[in-house]
Amino acid sequence: MEKTEDIKNQYITLGNLAKLARIGRDTLSFYVKKQLIRPVFIGENGYKYFLPEQVQTVNFIRFFRKLDFSLESIATMLDHEKERPGSSELLFEYHKKRLSEKIEELQSAMLFLECKNDFLNYVNSHENDQPSIEILGEGTYYLTPIPFCHSLNVLSNAEKMSAFFFEKDSDEFQLPCYPICCIIPHHVLITDNFCSCMHNERLRQNDPANQSACSSSFTREAGQYACLVHKGGTKTIFPTVRFLLDWLQEQNIEATGNAYVINSYNFLNVTENQSDAYIVQIRI
Repeated sequence: MEKTEDIKNQYITLGNLAKLARIGRDTLSFYVKKQLIRPVFIGENGYKYFLPEQVQTVNFIRFFRKLDFSLESIATMLDHEKERPGSSELLFEYHKKRLSEKIEELQSAMLFLECKNDFLNYVNSHENDQPSIEILGEGTYYLTPIPFCHSLNVLSNAEKMSAFFFEKDSDEFQLPCYPICCIIPHHVLITDNFCSCMHNERLRQNDPANQSACSSSFTREAGQYACLVHKGGTKTIFPTVRFLLDWLQEQNIEATGNAYVINSYNFLNVTENQSDAYIVQIRI
């Protein structure tokens, strides 16, 4: 009887601790299962009992989860604090650095979303499929790892596209900041051969640092461009480039620089037969 009274006076159940911490019972049960929070007493009926002060442990976990720390890291920090109070300083500094890296990743993600939004706004405002002459500012893009006309159902192409999102010799997935672009050099543009396959590869080979997607960005110069939105499969991109060139010839306007075919990562379109949107720009 005395033991029962002690339980009532000193301990609280998991459900009551969940209410005290304003956290879901299932979430708290998960933390207990992961041994982030340990009961101080288990009754003969199997019920787990906790101290009210353990609400601080719950708050500790939630605080660092809010900062995107892993449960494993939080468990290590809790163990360090129990064994040697204050000894988790180095671990905390490590995660502070990791959090700074996470902030940079989120900033990159925000830049990507802004670029994606600009791309979609441009496409939606040019739905009449009519060529136009525009003054464009500088644009930053990534070289596409494979030409848009090449199928991802070819293993070597799929491997290049997969490697695109990783730094060289790293398994860390990189968030892209800019759209991808396939360049058709001017000397190729003035011929009937629009295959720019080797061009992008040569650009990478000329710079050993540019071996991965997110390190192979380039800046397209500002100036006057003939522009046309292409909506359709990748097989019909180059006929669209040909159409834009013919239109320039009809207007007595000379193409003086490269052509750029820009896309903004429709990850769901993985075959050459699926429709997507591309922006074609030719320097004039």
